Amino acid sequence: MLDYRGWALIERPAGLLDKLRLPDEVPMHQHRSPPASFQPFAEIDHQPGFYVGGRWTDPLGGELSYLHWDNRGDPSVTNGKGYAWDTDFDSAGYKIMPAEGLTLLAQAMRGATSIHPTAASESDGHFQALYLLASQEWGRFRLSGRFDAFGTHEDTPVTTRPHFDEHGKAYTAALSYRPLAWMRWTVEWVHVDSRRQQRLNVDLPIEAHENQAQLGVRLFF
Repeated sequence: MLDYRGWALIERPAGLLDKLRLPDEVPMHQHRSPPASFQPFAEIDHQPGFYVGGRWTDPLGGELSYLHWDNRGDPSVTNGKGYAWDTDFDSAGYKIMPAEGLTLLAQAMRGATSIHPTAASESDGHFQALYLLASQEWGRFRLSGRFDAFGTHEDTPVTTRPHFDEHGKAYTAALSYRPLAWMRWTVEWVHVDSRRQQRLNVDLPIEAHENQAQLGVRLFF
């Protein structure tokens, strides 16, 4: 998914039966008509995976967490619609509340994913991401700022398309207000600078500088 779609700054996780749309460039390169989608959790190779993690609270009250995840996929298997990407990653995070209402978070991850359906079409991808977040609460209000850095790199013998390489940074500022226990209003601004070689396939600039502002309300039941 990271090779085909790149990183995304969204809160919604993909569900077990969800279908995710592919960039139109992907089916076009595969001589198919867009739009096209795929199921990221479809069982293809019947290989059991595993994950292991732990948490530790330091003397200052901060919490350190670690996770290793490996799906043990068979990179040679395909069902004609998708591949069994062999994926593993390590993630480490830290959380601390050094003052009243102030929360500091940091997390970094690094991993790899690969498919080897044939020697001519194999793909080995490497990905990494980092974020730093500071959030201050004052009564019913909360002000947050976040920095993200992300990247992917692909090694492949394929020469008929640019590699799925991507590097970028993002900056987020958000102000939320909770007038009631079951309601929260949030105004958010996001700026993203990214460079992705896949854009060249559809005659787009390789670099993008994007801004998004949104107002949202969330109800809690």
